[in-house]
Amino acid sequence: MNKKDNDNGTAVTYAAMSGHVEIVSLLVDLGADLDVQDAISAWTPLMQAAYYGHKEVVELLIGAGADATLRSSSGCTAFDIAAIIGDNEIVYALAAVSLGALGRDDKRLRDASKVDKDDQVMTITTKTKWGNLKSNIQVLAHS
Repeated sequence: MNKKDNDNGTAVTYAAMSGHVEIVSLLVDLGADLDVQDAISAWTPLMQAAYYGHKEVVELLIGAGADATLRSSSGCTAFDIAAIIGDNEIVYALAAVSLGALGRDDKRLRDASKVDKDDQVMTITTKTKWGNLKSNIQVLAHS
């Protein structure tokens, strides 16, 4: 189940990449390594699912305890990848777990806490090997 191919991919890597929710669920139940990183870009199954737009797989992996804070070789998390692709549903699915995992002392979270009161948008900046990636997250007002 956790056997790796030449690219360090496993069954859960390819199931997540292809959006096979039932297979990912079965592999989770069997104890698959959800945080395995491939040899090409150090992407995890969560990153693959985010990139290919498989929201149900993203939610399943998050619920099963996949580590949303892992970074690819370029420095991106699954949240960053979803923001680059522009899939808002996946960005929102990853936002709470990703931002919560940053922790109170993370500089990106402290900087992002300066929310524009008019637009209610929070910006998170991630340093990647290509430069800074800025992700804008709409903040929902609490009544």
